[in-house]
Amino acid sequence: MARDNLRDALHYLRRPSEIRRLWIDAVSIDQTNVRERAKQVQMMGLIYWHANRVIVWLGLDDNPEVPASGAFDLIRETSNIAWDSLQKHNNDFKAVPQVNVTDLSRYDFQRWSLLAKFFESRPWFGRGWTIQELGLARDAVLTCGRAELCLDVYLPFVRWIDQKGQLLHSKFDIRLNPQYVATEYWLSTRTPDDIVHLSFLEVLERTREVNCTDQRDYVYAFLGHPSAFEAYPGDPTPYVDYRSNYFTSDRKSIIEPNYEKSTADVYTELARALMLHYGDLSVLSCVHRSTKELRESGLEKPQQSSNSADSLQDSHLPSWVPRWDLPHMPTLGLGYYYTATKDSAPSFQFHKKCLKLRGQEIDTIVWAKSIWSGFFNGFYHPSSMTTDVENRLEALWNTYRFYLWYLKLGVKADRATFLFTLTAGLIAGEPAEDEDRAPQFMRNAAAYELQACNALGTPIKDERRATLEKEALGGDPSRFLLDVERISDGRVLFLTKTGKLGSGLPTAKIGDKVFLLEGADVPFALRSAKKKPSWYKIVGEVYMHGIMRGEAYMEEGLQEITLF
Repeated sequence: MARDNLRDALHYLRRPSEIRRLWIDAVSIDQTNVRERAKQVQMMGLIYWHANRVIVWLGLDDNPEVPASGAFDLIRETSNIAWDSLQKHNNDFKAVPQVNVTDLSRYDFQRWSLLAKFFESRPWFGRGWTIQELGLARDAVLTCGRAELCLDVYLPFVRWIDQKGQLLHSKFDIRLNPQYVATEYWLSTRTPDDIVHLSFLEVLERTREVNCTDQRDYVYAFLGHPSAFEAYPGDPTPYVDYRSNYFTSDRKSIIEPNYEKSTADVYTELARALMLHYGDLSVLSCVHRSTKELRESGLEKPQQSSNSADSLQDSHLPSWVPRWDLPHMPTLGLGYYYTATKDSAPSFQFHKKCLKLRGQEIDTIVWAKSIWSGFFNGFYHPSSMTTDVENRLEALWNTYRFYLWYLKLGVKADRATFLFTLTAGLIAGEPAEDEDRAPQFMRNAAAYELQACNALGTPIKDERRATLEKEALGGDPSRFLLDVERISDGRVLFLTKTGKLGSGLPTAKIGDKVFLLEGADVPFALRSAKKKPSWYKIVGEVYMHGIMRGEAYMEEGLQEITLF
């Protein structure tokens, strides 16, 4: 029996005078037969790749407050502007300018707010399976009642707002980040020579915000991405000849779907496969723990109804295995410049559910504080802000200075160290401390601070204001704002026994040890096991200023440790 949504779709999509053949996934797969389901999931990418056209049914256009026509019109207008900007910059997407703080007033508040409500009111935009459905299609149309939007309009919009319009994401709370991966799917398989491809690990990391009713589908829903078929890292063949991934005997996905396995077994099998495939420890950077502490931090993903035979809990998994069903956090160990253990090669082995490797203990966390959100305060509508809204940057700086003094760590607070830590030492994804970027980074920070003080009415001495105005010349407050929001959102600031400043996941707490794991690009916070020396649970990756380029790494300090 067709459900109401499918019935509505068939009513709107039917052609009165001719036969129309449609393949509908909801009725073409027996969801109760786990073996058939796994077999169909394995072929799903090919089905969408070969389809003449993919029709996305968003539902009836039955909300007069958020009409689809208005949302689609704004997407078309924005997509056209993005195309014009791209052509103006000779098709160099990197050269297309970011939306900055001063640009925001030009965006119609009501129209963009309604667009955000439209996305939020349509569950399709948040579902995991929709990404490959759209990304692998040669042609597609989004349909909401009688309103339609073509693929070649929607994907450029998604790419632009994800890469160039991040401030709009924050201002209007537009949640489309995972949809960018659909754009990457399409570019990877239709124009494979023109882009830098995401690794399968990056695909999984970027799609953690999606919703899947079965926790195993946080992996299985993305096995159609070409990177899942790589024979070795960087293998170009799965991209150049996508069809061969399904018909060549030596092409197999990194794991095969099997709904008879528990979620814990699927995630553990995948973690091992990823480590062996890439030959490094980057998968550890994707570890986020735990559900209880994420709930207390306000970061837990809303619970979905589940068809899974088991409900995954942290206790079911080794600590070194990522939970792909937990929300996305900024991940430092994928794609950035860090070389915390220099050029050391990882040495690891699996023993039952444990991961044995070598690590160097370098410090202990003695204070941790959540990094508040709200760095945008006063940047949108300063006149509407109340006087009790604080300057978050200054409040955090003063908190850091106080605890550095209170804990008697014998280290003087350093403003540059503080600013670099908030952005994990990055400016637009590049090393901010390099000689050619550090001056611009400090100008950006000064420009942000000056604008925040002006917008919020923060009292500031004339001498300090004059200094800021001088330091802010040529600075871009929007760039600093984006760098902070991108890295610090949801993280904690911490101090160590030796007075070092760092940032980590919200689960990091006092007593956690900071380790350099042989072959890892970034440091990690580990939590000691009771009554088991050298046994640890991994808490997550950290940024610690002054050690990210191997300054603290000593091979003679390595010891055998076990992650469980």
